[in-house]
Formats: sequence, C-alpha cells, structure tokens
Amino acid sequence: ISVDGLAISTNDGLFGFALTTSGSTLISITSGQSAVTAIGPRLNGRIIKGAVFQGDILWAIDAQQNELLRIDQNTGSILENKELILNGSPVNIANSSDIAIDNGGTFYYSVNRNTNYIFNVNTGEVLDNYIINSSGFANNNNNFAGLTFSDNAGEDIAFIAEANSSDDIRIAN
Repeated sequence: ISVDGLAISTNDGLFGFALTTSGSTLISITSGQSAVTAIGPRLNGRIIKGAVFQGDILWAIDAQQNELLRIDQNTGSILENKELILNGSPVNIANSSDIAIDNGGTFYYSVNRNTNYIFNVNTGEVLDNYIINSSGFANNNNNFAGLTFSDNAGEDIAFIAEANSSDDIRIAN
C-alpha cells in the first residue's frame, strides 16, 4: 500500500494514512511487523500528505481539499477542518509537504524547495517567513517531503526528508 502522513503518538504508537486514488484511510502500524490496521472508513476526496500528534490530538493536512484536519485517532473521522491562510489567501497544499511540531509547541508547514513556515493551529494563519535554515544544502533541487523534531535532539534541530535528489534525511537549524 502507499502510505503518507506518518505520525507517532507517545501512548498509542505509529499511525499513517493509506492512500488510494479516491481517498485516504487512517491506519495504525504495528511496530516491528509493518502490519497495518485500518481505522474507520476511507476519507473520500481526501489525500493526506502530512500528520502530527499534539499530545493526543492528531492533525493532518489534506492536499486534495487544501485543508488542515483534526482527526479522531480512534474512529478515523474528521473532527475539524479549516483552511491554512497565507497573506489573506488559502494555501495550496502541495503533494510534497508535511506538518510538524517542535519541542516548544510551534507548528510548522514544510513544502518542497527549502520552504518552511510556522502556522497557528487555532486560526490556520500561516506566517510568511522563512523559518528553518536549510539554504546550506548543496542541491537547489531539493524536494522536502517530510519534517519532524525529536525530543532527543536540540530544540532548534529539525529533521527533513528530501525526496528528489539524494533521498536523504537532512538536519537543519
């Protein structure tokens, strides 16, 4: 299966979204076995490209409907949806994008080509400024498809999955 929107819960393990041409289905992934269990129905017309847990709250971004979603991790249903807004206009969520929360609780929206923004999860407002310094990467043809932070790294360190050139995990300040 094709899976995107990986997110790990401290209490409940690893989740993701199985992707089909007609929609995405929340799944749980069994550690060490790569076995998956579908949770709830397929979200028709939704293509989930990024997800993150904020405590027990699962947030996801939908590249088909261009929305930020709050998902019930027990049923797979949508509890809340809102547009991300940049400079008064809706953000076009790219297929290569992700969301993450740093150790201080700040939400990030990462989209290809060295572009990373912070956003307000309550209002959907995206701040139009360059946040993660990744300009030192050797290749200008980067496609950042994943973003995360770790409790085990410094609070100003981001891990970025690059999916276009060298397919590396990059570290950025």
